[in-house]
Amino acid sequence: MLWFSGVPGWRCAGPARCGAGDAGGTMGPVRRMPVRRMIDAWRRIGDLLDATLAGPHPARRYLVLALAVAIMWWLYVPLHELAHAGGCVSCGGEVRRMTLAPAYGGSIAARHFAWIDDDTPYAGQLADFTTGNSDLCYLWLVLAPYLATPLARPLFRRAGRGGAPIAFAAGAILASAPLVSIPGDFYEAASIVVTRVAASALPNVDALRSDDLPALVTRLASPGAGTTPADWALVAGAALLGALAALALTTFAIPAPDVAHRENESAGHR
Repeated sequence: MLWFSGVPGWRCAGPARCGAGDAGGTMGPVRRMPVRRMIDAWRRIGDLLDATLAGPHPARRYLVLALAVAIMWWLYVPLHELAHAGGCVSCGGEVRRMTLAPAYGGSIAARHFAWIDDDTPYAGQLADFTTGNSDLCYLWLVLAPYLATPLARPLFRRAGRGGAPIAFAAGAILASAPLVSIPGDFYEAASIVVTRVAASALPNVDALRSDDLPALVTRLASPGAGTTPADWALVAGAALLGALAALALTTFAIPAPDVAHRENESAGHR
């Protein structure tokens, strides 16, 4: 499920710096830790945006970039939900109801497909489906749309060569999708794993699975919900696992500074 109808963006100026470690130490250069790589990747977004907008007519480039992001996000949302549906069907499940907000063509789609309607508070949602009681199928359909996220890498590399606002916009949409979905799909995916592990020791843990973490927390915190400390621990663990997975995937989707720099240098010498 996609939560937000807006488009997140990044801006971080300044060159990315790759730490070489303590070159004077006896251990030699120290490999960058995952956190440092993540920081470097986020810094690289600013460099990529600078390269995208460099050149004559900057106002025109800003306009093209803004329009490209808006149009591609509008296209991405229904494709994202269809990827959920396709993932469900591909592993033997059945899609009974998919919702899509009118802003993303839900009203039009509902006229042609009985299993689609536009009655939803979200951008889109796979609202009713079956997986044959297969957690593996459930996990697959939740994560299916994010198979496209790594495609942001070549798009960002193209943007880094300059003059490619459409490539940057497409890369930004694909790379941001996991972050947008931390309280949605990524919590849901992590909760499948966590509750599967805990099912042998705790009862009714499947009730902690959800594609809307704030709504789940509200329900669990309501009077008479009977929520136990173990329930809260599982929710917190799944939320943390989902957030880390989303951050890792987005970081992977952004070319590392050294790789992107070599791409730009080689392009500049052609």
